[in-house]
Amino acid sequence: MHFDADFEMVPNAEVGGSSGNKFYYGHPPTWGDLAAKLDVSRTENSILINGIPETVDFGRQLHVLFGKTGSGKTTILKRVAYSLASKGICHVLWTSELGRLSRSTASTLDLIDGPVTLVVDNLADHAQAISDVLSLAEKEDIYILGAERSYREEYLLKTFGSGWFTKTDVEPLAKLDVRRLIEALTDVALIGSHRALQGQRGFLNSLRSDPIAIASCRVINDFKPLTRILDDLISSSSREELLAFSLVSIAEHCHKSGVRSEIVSREVGGRVIVDMLNGKRALSLKEVDQTRRTGFLGAENSTLSEVLLAKLNERDPDLIFSAFEALANGLSPYVNRSTIRARAPEAKLSGRLFDFDDIVEKFLGLRTEEFYDKAREAWRWNSRFWEQYALMKLDHALRAKSEEEKWDSLSEALQRARHSLAVEKHAFGLNTLAKVLMTFASCGHKDSVSHFSEALLHIKSAIEFEKKHRRSSQHPYSTLIIGTADLLDNGFDVPFANKKEITEMVLYAMGRWDKDEVLRDKSQRLLRKI
Repeated sequence: MHFDADFEMVPNAEVGGSSGNKFYYGHPPTWGDLAAKLDVSRTENSILINGIPETVDFGRQLHVLFGKTGSGKTTILKRVAYSLASKGICHVLWTSELGRLSRSTASTLDLIDGPVTLVVDNLADHAQAISDVLSLAEKEDIYILGAERSYREEYLLKTFGSGWFTKTDVEPLAKLDVRRLIEALTDVALIGSHRALQGQRGFLNSLRSDPIAIASCRVINDFKPLTRILDDLISSSSREELLAFSLVSIAEHCHKSGVRSEIVSREVGGRVIVDMLNGKRALSLKEVDQTRRTGFLGAENSTLSEVLLAKLNERDPDLIFSAFEALANGLSPYVNRSTIRARAPEAKLSGRLFDFDDIVEKFLGLRTEEFYDKAREAWRWNSRFWEQYALMKLDHALRAKSEEEKWDSLSEALQRARHSLAVEKHAFGLNTLAKVLMTFASCGHKDSVSHFSEALLHIKSAIEFEKKHRRSSQHPYSTLIIGTADLLDNGFDVPFANKKEITEMVLYAMGRWDKDEVLRDKSQRLLRKI
């Protein structure tokens, strides 16, 4: 049951059930759409297919397709999976959620006879689960092909190491890509302007700087510039519709599972949601993954939702702040320690929603602390919340304009990091506390030696915690290597009693992630100084 919930066998023959025009309006392709060849052939298709070894003994490999939002990553990935399944050289499994992975899931993979290719969209959302299953499984002939938005590459580097995966970047549309797109939309009578049919060079060339999803939208909408399309959508929508759309779009930006309809309906009412689902409003919603569960909402066109969200954040930041606040409060009843252990969609979404670096600061800017303060009462039981609060205060300290402000922010960061561990001991919290203590020492605090020694204890504790759960990530080693190197640069002398164990941990990291050039260079620099 776990395995069936996590994976879908990619069909190796043509199947029915094409979604028709839905695909061209922003829905991900179905296997039927691919069988009907509704997608546009891309250069990346052949690059990825040819990069997968045809020998049954290809060992464990990870390859990632990176691209901007709307660049066609999901369609490329599904086309490659479909083509690979039809070749019949290995079992091809499309990873649906990959959130409930357990020891039994890894054991089931071990029982599969022959090589297996796991195809994983939104790879960063599942990176830790993939790492877990690979550490549990004994099977060696596993090829993992993933796709992710370009801005999340740094997270994957921290999780897997720079040398532990190869990558392909989605290139801008070529002239041939644009012509194929026009031909595909002509076949289904979705051309919005005679100028496209006439092949006017200026209009066709104007599409080459757009991701393919935006280019499709512009062709359907009479080649209007994207800003005009967005302006029309905003001006045609009520504040309730904009709030609902923003809430859903933020949720999808954080995690592609979408958000429960009940959370949205508390803010705008059920009638608005029904109309948006039925296409009766300018901004449309869809039910996410209806074959596996119901009641989760997403934006009908996820690419438009991303750019519209950015536009709304410029025009009406209060609206976006309200959507963040409503999402945090709405998720609270659905998240507890049991749902976190089960890796339920709401738990994964909340984990990303409070991410200081990637999410909160990017959208809320100067109102970031206000958001954490408003969410505090509902989330004070959650260690992840306090860990991210600590990172926010640490960032404030590093940007402080006065010594008093710096030390006040550092002290609060330390307090929040300690509280995170008091709520729950976790490797992330241990790592964050170590990072804060290292910063204290780096800034020349009078107790630098004791802070450094305590940080080292937390790093070792994080490593032991991960070992206990059969994991081994770069995070604690990176904190040690980068933090200690910064301290040495600032004239700090590492206590003699700690030099041996630090050297051993650095050498282990260099051997464990030997393909990571950045980690190796920093490690070598540290070893020369220590």
